[in-house]
Amino acid sequence: GGGQAIHAKKEWSTMSSQMATIHLTGNMVSNPEMKHRTEDAAMAVFRMAVNHRYQDRNGQWVDGSPTFVTVQCWGKLAQNVVSDGYKGMPVVVVGRLYQSTWTAQDSGEKRSALRIRASHVGADMGLRRVTVTREEPVGNKQQSDQDGDDVASSQAEDTAAEDAAQGSENEERELVGAAAPPF
Repeated sequence: GGGQAIHAKKEWSTMSSQMATIHLTGNMVSNPEMKHRTEDAAMAVFRMAVNHRYQDRNGQWVDGSPTFVTVQCWGKLAQNVVSDGYKGMPVVVVGRLYQSTWTAQDSGEKRSALRIRASHVGADMGLRRVTVTREEPVGNKQQSDQDGDDVASSQAEDTAAEDAAQGSENEERELVGAAAPPF
C-alpha cells in the first residue's frame, strides 16, 4: 500500500538527482533534421563536434581529437533548431546525458551510444555576433473593433514599450558572419 508508493517516490528522487546535466560548446556537424512530429510533439536531431584544446609543453595551444555526440531536441526547441540551425554553426548545448541502447537489425547485436537530450541550444556568441528576434506572445497583437479602430490592451502596450527599449520587433533573425564557418 502506502509504503510502496513512498519507496517508489524515494527511488525516483534519488534517480533524478543522479542524472547528468551537461554543458557543451562545439560546432554542428550536420544540419538539424525533424525526425518525429505529431500533434503533441516535435523531435529534432543533430550531431555536434566538441573539440578539446590544451597547451603543450611549449605553451602552444593544440587541438585534441574531437568528440562527436548526437543531440535531441523536443517541442518548440526542436522547431527553432531546425529553422535556424545549420551545419558548421558554433553552438552551446545544455541538456541531460543518457545512454541509448538498441538491437541492430542486420546483426542482432546490442548497441549503445551516449546522447544528449537538450533543454537549451544557442549560438555561441563567444565566436560570432548574433542578432536575435523576440517573438511576440500570442494574444498581444492589436485587435480591431467593429468600426475598424485599433484597440490595444495594456498588455500589448507594455510589450510594445519593451520591444522599443530592446530594438525593433520586426528585425529578422540573422547570424552575423554565419556565411564564413570557422573551419
